[in-house]
Formats: sequence, structure tokens, C-alpha cells
Amino acid sequence: MAEHKTPSTTVLRLHRIALVLGALAFGAVGWFRAGDGWEQGPKPDEGPLRIIVGVAIAISLVATIVVRSQLTRIVDPAIRAQRSILAWSAGEAAALAGGAFYFLRGEPRWFLVGLVMLLASLVIIPAPHGAQGARG
Repeated sequence: MAEHKTPSTTVLRLHRIALVLGALAFGAVGWFRAGDGWEQGPKPDEGPLRIIVGVAIAISLVATIVVRSQLTRIVDPAIRAQRSILAWSAGEAAALAGGAFYFLRGEPRWFLVGLVMLLASLVIIPAPHGAQGARG
């Protein structure tokens, strides 16, 4: 069985910050495009976009719940870190899907819902503390 390297808590915290900043940067592009700074072309149909965002939000919710239920049984800090990053990334996917809706339609509601899902995944799945002594 392959040996897993455990990332340090600092690396995991930086990863969390990068996820949030990436989603916020994409939302800022959507905000700029929705304002007067960008010429608006024809808007794509809302129906398929709403389905895509809804699926991304549902996957994020399920991933966060499943990972949270598994974390109490996982003793290997490397696996705990891996599963945590998986749940955070699913939360970011919801925020980015909502950001795409905002970018394409100029409506921020789904971006805000996705951003709440990202923040919820970060609160529900905190950075593992078992990696304190590891170097990453």
C-alpha cells in the first residue's frame, strides 16, 4: 500500500483561502460584466444553466455530508486531509457554477447560493489538526 504524505495545517489553510479567493474573483468578474463595464450580448437560456447550478449545489451538499460522516472514523491524517479537500472542492464547484450563471445571465442569486455552499463546506469540514507536526 502506498504511503500518503500528510500536508501541514498551514498548507491546508492556504488551500482553503485559495478556494474562497478563486470563487470571489470569478464572482467579481460576473459583477463587473453585469454592470456598465461590459457590453452585454444575448443571454443564454436560463433553464439549462439553472439545472447545472442545481446539480453542482446538490453534489456539494452530498459530498460535504458524506465526508463529514466519514471523518470521525478516519484515523490516518493524510486520508483525513484528502477527504477534507474533496469536500471543500465540491463546495467551490457550487460557487463556480453559480459564478458562471452570474457571468452569463447577470443575476447573482445562484452565485450567492454557491458561495454559501462553499463557506458551509469550510465550516462543516474544518482543516484537520492532526497534521501539526508535518512539513508540507
